[in-house]
Amino acid sequence: MALTLSLRAMSVAEMSVAAGDLRESLEARLSRLDGRGAVAARSLRTGEALLIEPDAEMPSASLIKMPIAMALQEDVAGGRVSRDEVLGCEGHTADHLAYEMIRTSDNEATNLLTQRIGMDRINRFMESKGLRGTRMRRLMLDWEARQRGDENVTTARDMLSVLGDVARGGDLHPLRRAMLDQHYRTRIPAVVPGECVIANKTGELDDVVHDAAILYTPFGTVLAVIMLSELTSVADGEETCRVVASEVCAHFARGALHLSGDLGPVLVDGGGPRETPCTIWVGPSVQQPVTCRVRVPGVSLTASVDLRSGDRLALSGR
Repeated sequence: MALTLSLRAMSVAEMSVAAGDLRESLEARLSRLDGRGAVAARSLRTGEALLIEPDAEMPSASLIKMPIAMALQEDVAGGRVSRDEVLGCEGHTADHLAYEMIRTSDNEATNLLTQRIGMDRINRFMESKGLRGTRMRRLMLDWEARQRGDENVTTARDMLSVLGDVARGGDLHPLRRAMLDQHYRTRIPAVVPGECVIANKTGELDDVVHDAAILYTPFGTVLAVIMLSELTSVADGEETCRVVASEVCAHFARGALHLSGDLGPVLVDGGGPRETPCTIWVGPSVQQPVTCRVRVPGVSLTASVDLRSGDRLALSGR
């Protein structure tokens, strides 16, 4: 039985076609959803972006907690709030509350910080950051305010901007550690290859499913926001979020390695077991040697090639 590996970088024209195919596929998937959907994604390495209903205003759910944390950081830097300031009856510091507000989406921590910073101040901060579709109008768990129509709202474009701010801030950004330690990992992180490091923040209400993630891949950083609202089924929203995330990841981590053969299941380092024939995406706009190890019982094949547009390599073994 033979195994064939072929490696090829995508041309600019092929990337354009792939982007069109992705948009068509995602729009078709969202059209089948009993609810509304918005997607925003960008590669920080290449600048390529995908936007589907990016300015559709939706309930923010817990995504609003990211700009709240950023407003807190600005107030700390300005001397208006101390990180060590104790808030609430349990004696937690502002720094600890901000961490748990993001990591575990703690609503009580969010309300304590919102009351300390001030809702008006948070909204002014968001305006100053160009988050034109994001507004905070109520505290967490204030269902009466929500029924009155006082809802916290945001857009996929605004959340993409927030993710970009966090990603460009690197290790020093206050949200990064909490997002890397995120407790809720059942949406975008659940379908991203294991070699990627993920920092994310979710949002959920009885008819809302959101996830916003920074994907630190071996081939560059990718930002992804998936927002679903007016859902009749949260379970359907969860599954749609994972399917959309999988396609977005496959596109932005695209380009290089195709595996085919008749060996049945194979193991690909970092990718788990796969059936052949199949496609393995290695990375966007790859301009450095890529090594992929494919393992089957009694066989070990390694291919390393400098991928450029139009380059091809075929490797066969028995």
